[in-house]
Amino acid sequence: MTKESARTRKSGRPARCKEAFRPRNRPTMRSSVDDQSVAMGVRQCVKYAWSPLLISTLVVFLLLCFVALSIVMFPLATRAPETMSDGEEEPHVEGRLLRNESVEVQHIGGWRVADGPTRSELDISHCDIQRRDVNSLTSQDFESVYRFKKPVLITFANGAAGWTNPDLFRRRELTKLYAYWSVSSGRSLDIVKSGGAGTIQTSFSEYIEELMNKGGINSSEPLYVFDRDFYQDSDLRHSLRPPHFFKIEEGIDESFFFMGTTKSGVSFHKHADAWNAVVFGRKRWFLYPPSKTPPGGVWPGYSQIDWFKLVYPTLRDDDRPIECVQEAGEILYLPESYYHGTINIGDTLAIGLQKNVARTSVERLFYILRPLELKVVQTDDENEKSVLYEQIVEKYYRLYELLPSSAEVCHKLGEALFNSGHYSEALEFTQKAIDLDPKFVVAYSSLSRYLKEQGDLNRAEVAIKTAYKLNPQNIDVITLCAEVAETKNDLQTALYFYQQGIHLEPDRALLYFRISFILMSLGRHEEALQMNRRAQLLEEEHLAIQKEHEEL
Repeated sequence: MTKESARTRKSGRPARCKEAFRPRNRPTMRSSVDDQSVAMGVRQCVKYAWSPLLISTLVVFLLLCFVALSIVMFPLATRAPETMSDGEEEPHVEGRLLRNESVEVQHIGGWRVADGPTRSELDISHCDIQRRDVNSLTSQDFESVYRFKKPVLITFANGAAGWTNPDLFRRRELTKLYAYWSVSSGRSLDIVKSGGAGTIQTSFSEYIEELMNKGGINSSEPLYVFDRDFYQDSDLRHSLRPPHFFKIEEGIDESFFFMGTTKSGVSFHKHADAWNAVVFGRKRWFLYPPSKTPPGGVWPGYSQIDWFKLVYPTLRDDDRPIECVQEAGEILYLPESYYHGTINIGDTLAIGLQKNVARTSVERLFYILRPLELKVVQTDDENEKSVLYEQIVEKYYRLYELLPSSAEVCHKLGEALFNSGHYSEALEFTQKAIDLDPKFVVAYSSLSRYLKEQGDLNRAEVAIKTAYKLNPQNIDVITLCAEVAETKNDLQTALYFYQQGIHLEPDRALLYFRISFILMSLGRHEEALQMNRRAQLLEEEHLAIQKEHEEL
């Protein structure tokens, strides 16, 4: 498969500065002492300087200097530096700490290991998931104890070498072979919203060199490669040797390639049976069983790092997740329908295999609903929409019978009821979702939207401001705050929230259009025109990028 980069970069090696040392020009001075006296003094100095004691001291001093110099220079002389893709030497040696501008950074395979403060913030000392050595676990044991029942971490005596060739995943090797290949990355919330794929396409080298540590102009969350094609299209898959109970089924198992640095990850979601294998780095997992919607809700109202900072510390014991840090070389089995979110600790590379067919009764219903919900969005026929909505409502009622305490099911049933015109029932089930999970940001947003469309603006405002209080960084919440205020003709408040949205996502053209409209209404015509021009430029840029991606 041929993939080309949108642009080629060359990084020149920085020139080395050499400092020239020049002998000082000292002025000569005439002495009143006669030449003969001076000569006699010099001879006396030479005589004493070369006495046996001074000679011995000088020899010992020189030997000590030589030994010290050898100790310092030997590691530098014997090390084999790794080179980056542009030919520059990386300022590290694998497995060794070197000080670079007063910051200690350790690398393994060319990938950065998390530093002490990061480990203190993100690490945990316990693991709620059982670890099993691959040689002690038979297929029969796996099927009877773990399949569809509970997660398990599979360990290997040789680490990742027990199931792949880790050398192929070293930074230098990947960059050399796949620098111009396309990869998809995104932030944890956007990956889930897009159905499990990155939303930003770049070349592999561009992501490594420019985007790996960035999540956008005003986002502290780094971008995370969550790609459905890269691994399958590459030669990396040929080195995969999974355990016998993870036998890959052609046409049923879909592969994923994951790559990201500290604090990148993916927000809570669930799907059919899957396993996730870490080659380099470490990954912290947060899991909930199918009957327990993660506090904060699904769709998630939080990025995973925001959830960790805002929600996780407030959880009661009965709301806490199953959690563990997966080490390099381990494979985690994820049973079908288990909710999970992740945060990477250090640069982390992993692969995943996921079934595209659900096996359990609960997940089969979710998988049946997905194409129905997609079809209802795509059709313009109102009669067909009405029929589809009724089918969707019926299936969510069946899910509610199976999972009556699921906040996610109650929320989605409420949404389906509202779309099919059953407004009172929609409000009832949406409120039930909030009662089950008072931190369910998206449920508050849905409630506000339903009330707004019914003309109950005061209650809509209360609901959306509650969502905003729970998470003031959610762009959808901020936008709905602005829309409710605009509907109430509170233009100054609407302007404030739209500007907040631009602060979070400065490339969203719709926000500039809305600000332009409000500024025009307030009589600020020049500012309104500037915002309108900015919105049009952004739309043109988005269209150009879309066209470029289609060509690639």
